[in-house]
Parts: sequence; structure tokens; C-alpha cells
Amino acid sequence: MGSYSKYNKNYSNNRYQNNKHYKDDDSDYEYTKAEVERNLILCNRLDFNYKKYEVYKAYVAFTDNEDIFKSRPIIVVRDNGDSVTCLKCTSKRYDTDSYWEKCPIEDWVHSGFSKPSYVILTHTIEINKKYIFKRLGKLSSGDIDNIREIGL
Repeated sequence: MGSYSKYNKNYSNNRYQNNKHYKDDDSDYEYTKAEVERNLILCNRLDFNYKKYEVYKAYVAFTDNEDIFKSRPIIVVRDNGDSVTCLKCTSKRYDTDSYWEKCPIEDWVHSGFSKPSYVILTHTIEINKKYIFKRLGKLSSGDIDNIREIGL
């Protein structure tokens, strides 16, 4: 039987078929903590050697509800042992909330993104390494320089 979450509009019987734990573009899907834990068990996650400015896919909890997660790209800023300090990324160019300051990722294909994306520069977040499940790539030197200009 498939999974259903009250936070999602679509019900899918084949969500975990063939041991596939994520979709390439699941940016609009919200996961419950139980779904995240199950997805992490299903994937054959390797322990990554986290380096600054590498891009990964991770389950990131919402700030207003830590029981709901979203799969999104992150950029590692610092390895803290059991967790990493990182920047969140988004493909949304404009927000209704002007709180988010963004920097475009110029070489988004080279960095492993599936569509044009932006780094949210307003604040960093700390994520437990167990929620990181895929390495996408590394930022280009030009994109690294753009992020360094703001002091990260």
C-alpha cells in the first residue's frame, strides 16, 4: 500500500517502488518525519566527505514545523562532526516575502542543479548528516566568489 500524507495533495501507490527514495524534482512535495525516516532507510546512503561549497540533496525541516520536511539542495559551508552548516537553495526567483536575499547560481548545470537556482543568503542552517542523501556536485569558482563576497 502507498503512503498518504495529509500535507500532500496527491496519493501515490508506487511512491517507494523499486527502492527509489526520491524524485529528481520533488521540490513541491512535503514529507512527514515518518516518511523521511522511511526514505532514509530505503536509500543506500553512503557517508560523504563533506567539503565547503559542495552541493547535496537533503531533507530540510520547515522552520515553523519541524515535523514537516522538504527535499531541497543545500550548499555545505562547514562540517561540524554530526551535522553540517549549510545554505538552502531554491528555484523560485521571486518570493512574496522580501525577507529572503538570494544570489543566482550562474553555473547551475555544472553544480548539479536540475533547473536555474538561487542560494538563500539571509541565514545558514544546521542539518544532521543523516538527512543528507545525495551529492549533486560542487559550485564553480565564479559562484564561490559570489558567495564569498557576502562573507560565507
